Amino acid sequence: MQRLPSSVAITYSYLFEQHNEIGDCPIDGIELLTDSSLAAGFYEIKSLFTKQYIKANEKQPYKVSYSLGCITVMLESIFPCVPPVKIKINPSKGGLSPKQLYEWCRFLVTDVQRIFVKKVDTKLDFFGLDPYECMNKIWWCSDFRKIDEEYFEKGTLYLGSTHSKIRIRIYDKGKEQGKSIVWTRIETTRSYDKKEQMTLGTFLNRVTELKLFEEVILVNAAAKDINDILRQYNVQAINNGKYSMIATLKQLDVRKRNRVIRALDKIGFVNSLLLQYQDAILKWRKQDNESFL
Repeated sequence: MQRLPSSVAITYSYLFEQHNEIGDCPIDGIELLTDSSLAAGFYEIKSLFTKQYIKANEKQPYKVSYSLGCITVMLESIFPCVPPVKIKINPSKGGLSPKQLYEWCRFLVTDVQRIFVKKVDTKLDFFGLDPYECMNKIWWCSDFRKIDEEYFEKGTLYLGSTHSKIRIRIYDKGKEQGKSIVWTRIETTRSYDKKEQMTLGTFLNRVTELKLFEEVILVNAAAKDINDILRQYNVQAINNGKYSMIATLKQLDVRKRNRVIRALDKIGFVNSLLLQYQDAILKWRKQDNESFL
């Protein structure tokens, strides 16, 4: 990163200070839309950003991006109905606190109350858990229909489609990072349509209430234990070496699935990812015990 101008370094140093360990924040990306104009602060440090021209299309309508660390500003939409500014921030990558995330947006645009949350990526990391073992154990109580077999062959399991409001991804993060460690990452992507979109301030105030890993579990049970419960439904556990728990429970209707999960939970075989996520997001949010407008 280039050296900050002295006036910016003095006035805005709090934006660039690392308040968290890199990777600690469970929010791994947030996309924001606004019709507010860019603020003087952006233009003051514009030369520090890397400018890139992008091929715009229906899915990605912006022609220009400016990137600086974990911050990306996208401009010049090809569609008049699309907000003129998109901001992408990765608090996990930048070690940002909630207040820093908010202050960065105040720095970039003239009216922070006109910034709306379009998409949020959240993540949980599991060191020592093999990715394929994780894929065989995972279950999402949402009645998803789509599993992308093509991506699975490449080592990634997606639950839900690209058009789903919530999509889950399980993959080998160690391999992606080029590290010889056993490291599985589970991510959720939550997209908000126009009627659902919250202001950034509302999102930060409610972030601990948003159940972004709701009903996502890992089942740590042997086939024998699962079969003891399934016997009453005249089915058996499926061990396909791919996504065995999903294949097993998909044999049953929703009511029976829920009964099986409750029975497994009662004897201690269910690991709730929602609880792990809530612990992580509470720790991050409590750094700044204040309300945002």
